[in-house]
Amino acid sequence: TNTRPRCSKALSEPLLGDNREGFHPQDNVSDSNKSAGGRHAKRRLSRLAEPPPEGVKVAKNITMADELVACVSSLPFVSVVFSYAAYTAVLISISTFGSAFVMALGFFNTETSAALVFGGIISIAGVLGTPLGGFIIHNIKHGEDDPPMLVFSNYFRQLNRQILLGIVLLVPMTFTGSTAIFVGSMLLGCVSLFTATVFFNLGCMLCVPAENRSFAVGLLTFGIHAMGDVPSPVIVGYLKDNLAPACNIDGDGEFEDLDACRKDSGGIQLTMLITFSWLLW
Repeated sequence: TNTRPRCSKALSEPLLGDNREGFHPQDNVSDSNKSAGGRHAKRRLSRLAEPPPEGVKVAKNITMADELVACVSSLPFVSVVFSYAAYTAVLISISTFGSAFVMALGFFNTETSAALVFGGIISIAGVLGTPLGGFIIHNIKHGEDDPPMLVFSNYFRQLNRQILLGIVLLVPMTFTGSTAIFVGSMLLGCVSLFTATVFFNLGCMLCVPAENRSFAVGLLTFGIHAMGDVPSPVIVGYLKDNLAPACNIDGDGEFEDLDACRKDSGGIQLTMLITFSWLLW
């Protein structure tokens, strides 16, 4: 028995064309139907031009200045922007100078092995930390009717815990002489830091009105670039040049004198400690 549902001929045949030679759908439309369709279209357009009924509020056009004022007047939003910028600055600085710092501290002897291990740690930490952050935020309990700022405060408290845990886990790598402790400290610390990404993005949208959220996300992105990943490598490079002047890199990306640089490893450790401490802000 054929259980296929039966459709009417009008629905089963194509509406905009057919493979049959010489078939033109418009030929089947009478002039009366064409004129009726035109009248219906004019009637719909006339309804759109009518003023709204009494008591119905019409949304006004929101300018960019209105969006900007709505975002920057929210102190929690401003706090999220500065916090995310500091967070991004630290991660980009670690990614930029990490392999050079690892070589300067004597954990690896070749740039290839240092870059491979360091890049692998950052990649693994990102793959583990980002979904873990989503899992954590999914399990934070709050009521469906809770105001957005209450939800934001709960998320932000958890964000502070994740950042603080990351700092605690990263600090040992600035003092240890063991490769295993250095790698483990860095991996766990970066995993904790990467869990914070989702908190920043959700917090950005919770602390502004719903109609300003898309602009807020764009403004957040602008802020983390302007105050985070763009200036941070320059600042950290300046610190490294002053605290560890022997660790100069030539035009080929190699240390001019690796042995002299390793004798100046205390300056590298201090540079890393100052960089991580920026997360406290």
